[in-house]
Amino acid sequence: MVNMDHNKRKIKYLLLLFSIMACNSLTYSSIALANNVVENAAGVIGSFIGIFIVTLIYFLPSVIAFFRDRKNGCAIFALNLLGGWTFIGWLVALIWAISEE
Repeated sequence: MVNMDHNKRKIKYLLLLFSIMACNSLTYSSIALANNVVENAAGVIGSFIGIFIVTLIYFLPSVIAFFRDRKNGCAIFALNLLGGWTFIGWLVALIWAISEE
């Protein structure tokens, strides 16, 4: 039973992370299209993929914590989300994610 709850929590966590990445990509792609930065569908798709990859790199500490099954994965995600915009916050989250428990 505990394993089932743990798997559900991991799925919710992954869906939350994916949703944030997709919303970020859609927002910036829409802004680029509205401001005539991109002119066609290929440009929109390219900007979507580019922003998605940048967002994935931004949340790399959270992804590492998720796949390493860290007990404090939610805290790492919170630090990454709120403090990751500073390089120091991102670096602390990355070190925390890859360090041994």
